Amino acid sequence: MRYLRPMRHANDTNDGLTTRLVRPLYARKTVWLIFVAAMVFALALPVAITIQQSTASLAAHVSIWPAHPRAGETARLVVSLAQADDRAAARGPWAQLIATWDMTAMEMGAQQATAQGAQNDDGVLTVPLQLTMPGSWLVHATLQTPGRPAWHGTIEVIVSPATDVALSSNSASTAGNVCDSGGGTGSGGGMRI
Repeated sequence: MRYLRPMRHANDTNDGLTTRLVRPLYARKTVWLIFVAAMVFALALPVAITIQQSTASLAAHVSIWPAHPRAGETARLVVSLAQADDRAAARGPWAQLIATWDMTAMEMGAQQATAQGAQNDDGVLTVPLQLTMPGSWLVHATLQTPGRPAWHGTIEVIVSPATDVALSSNSASTAGNVCDSGGGTGSGGGMRI
């Protein structure tokens, strides 16, 4: 491979050789191909990350606080996000947690409460629930963030009577059952309260 070669120029007035730099055409093609490949990679990487994040469901866990609520007291539905990118998606006013609850044994009319985004970086969103009667309640939670599929979770809560001072060991073991779903992909996991 020669990159320099002497050439005779047609317009030379003297019979001497004129030396010009001659670069083979294939070297230019190689440089341009490398440049174009680097540009395509640089532009495709952020697009691939954005697509992955927009299709990945949130990994969240749902619980009730206090674990053994009493009738007439305010209980809190707590949704916590463990992963940093999920916490970032739920930060700010654009994320919305919607809770809908009703008794399982008798219909009292579904109640609903909403919370806007996580207020800090810990990835915890809470919604106050008014559980007015003792018995079994079913709470459905939906977490919506822009650019991500909605997360859905369901938890069953056993509410003690307001006059019940101590919980028996049987009611403590059935205080809450969780069924989480991460938009149909099975992420989120469940936990027993």
